[in-house]
Amino acid sequence: MVCMKCGTSNPDNASSCAKCGAPLAEEAVTAVGAALPAAASTARRVGKKFVVPRAGVALPPNCVKCGRPTREVLDKTFWWHDPVLFVLILLGVMVYVIVALIARKSCTLNVPVCEEHRRSYQSRRRIGRNLMLASIPLWAVIWIAGNGSDEAVGLGALVFLLVFVVGLIVRRAAGPIKPANIDKQTATFRGASESFLQLLPS
Repeated sequence: MVCMKCGTSNPDNASSCAKCGAPLAEEAVTAVGAALPAAASTARRVGKKFVVPRAGVALPPNCVKCGRPTREVLDKTFWWHDPVLFVLILLGVMVYVIVALIARKSCTLNVPVCEEHRRSYQSRRRIGRNLMLASIPLWAVIWIAGNGSDEAVGLGALVFLLVFVVGLIVRRAAGPIKPANIDKQTATFRGASESFLQLLPS
């Protein structure tokens, strides 16, 4: 039996942890064969998504992408706003940005991931960051190659914007799960694997 406080393995019949003395919860065997304390998770499954309370969030110690047992977590803060706000882009990007910053809600979550999916997440984040950083010298190269002409400035600005936005999208899409809704009490997430969702109560 694994102690959820310190991670120490204990005999199956132990009532408290031999290392830290914390009480050990009753265990249930998960679909992937890992022992999951019955009271460890505050998440519940809703179709292809899962819902957690914004306060006291806890997920099973299994990778959200493959369901394998893991002690690795990504400490992430997720932001969400009503998708209808994207209509405001028609009024101007700054109008959308200001309203979105005011209306958005957040949820901090320790997302369990295995080593493989943690490396994949970090790799995609690096690619997105590098694209965003590369957008500036690309603009400069185009400007210099065009001898500072108006056409070169315009083309450079277009390339800068395109590469920067692509990098931003890649970076934001790197997360293993995405928020589908965040309200005052709960947060709903999509993108978890079926093997992970099977560990959650409905």
